[in-house]
Amino acid sequence: AQQQGGAPRGDGRCLTVEGLPRGTNWQGLKDLFKRFGPVGRADVSPDGVGTVLYDSPAIAYNALAMDGETIDGCRIRVRLQ
Repeated sequence: AQQQGGAPRGDGRCLTVEGLPRGTNWQGLKDLFKRFGPVGRADVSPDGVGTVLYDSPAIAYNALAMDGETIDGCRIRVRLQ
């Protein structure tokens, strides 16, 4: 299966982020996750679920450290797609 942007799901480079604060946009999500490495793409759906695509599975794996972090009072859940 393909996701928007052409990256195959399940290749270990894409994260799903749930529980984002209301009003979070793609730029805010990208800024939040860029400390782990270059973000190729970040999107936030209308229901507040984000996706973050990295260039490598190793960077995505390291970014799993964000799971359980509190952002603007909201505890986020981060998992590999």
